[in-house]
Amino acid sequence: MRRAFENAVRVRDFVPYREATGWARGVDDAIDWVEQSLNDGQAAAVIELCESALQSLLGAILAVDDSDGHFGVLRDRLG
Repeated sequence: MRRAFENAVRVRDFVPYREATGWARGVDDAIDWVEQSLNDGQAAAVIELCESALQSLLGAILAVDDSDGHFGVLRDRLG
């Protein structure tokens, strides 16, 4: 699951405004998997994964046009 999240967050080049919503949707889908694991009773693993996921998300912040505020929404979901 960690690898899937990191793949969703990974940015190869700058993500312009027109592509940022699609990128955020992919990350949001990965967060859905994390949430499902939490609902399945895997809280300890989810805490560790969320900490790692937040770091990955922060690593991508300068490479994505966040004019629509996607990072705040994604960060809040991971929190």
